[in-house]
Amino acid sequence: MGFEVFEKRKGGRLIEGPTVTHLSCGDFSMSGDAYALLGLPDKLYVMYDPETNRIGFRAASRSDGGAYWVRKTSGYVGVAGRAMCRHHDIPYGNATRYPAVLEDGVLVVDLSGDSVRVGRSGHPIRERGGR
Repeated sequence: MGFEVFEKRKGGRLIEGPTVTHLSCGDFSMSGDAYALLGLPDKLYVMYDPETNRIGFRAASRSDGGAYWVRKTSGYVGVAGRAMCRHHDIPYGNATRYPAVLEDGVLVVDLSGDSVRVGRSGHPIRERGGR
């Protein structure tokens, strides 16, 4: 059997389209395209639907006291989420990336749907010692 050439991924994303990552600390980060779907607001409401196990993000005005300030850095946007996760007993501790869709002005992430566990660098976590 001969050698097989391995070609590195060229800028491919783990999940195509808008994404939200539930960070190991309980907070959330969203891709720039997910943030753009919301209209690039300075503050967001973070919501949870316990019947469907979905998290939603909705744009808020700067004066809305119950909304969270958005933390903008290069490549992603962060928003607090730990308090909501604790309140609703939503587990965190492993960073997990989900596809996000816009529904009636709310960016929705299905915690029971497709996802990819990611490490600190944003790369998928793979089991060691085999295929």
